[in-house]
Amino acid sequence: MEFKRSLTKLVSEYGNANIELWDFSLYSEYTATPIPNKGEDIRLRWFWEPAHYTAQLGDIMLEEFFGKDCVSDKLSVPLGVRLNDIVIEKHLNNQIKQRDLLLHNGKLALNKAM
Repeated sequence: MEFKRSLTKLVSEYGNANIELWDFSLYSEYTATPIPNKGEDIRLRWFWEPAHYTAQLGDIMLEEFFGKDCVSDKLSVPLGVRLNDIVIEKHLNNQIKQRDLLLHNGKLALNKAM
């Protein structure tokens, strides 16, 4: 989290309003997978494996980045958040809460890349 704070500060100080910083590593249904039953084989919907996302997820990232609505097969939750020095602390706190909720409910297992 300190990395995101530091990067947000650098962009704010030196970006001259020409650089946008986005966080696409949110804890959500995009980046978490239902815990399979013992012996059950699951297929990740949005990732090829824990560190590489599918082209479909990349299209959704671009859609959010450019503010377009052109991907039909997506979830109703946001995939990314634009970061700046105003929203960074709220965003980080929300991510801690979301992570804890997902883990506490035992319904979702986080991909190792998170």
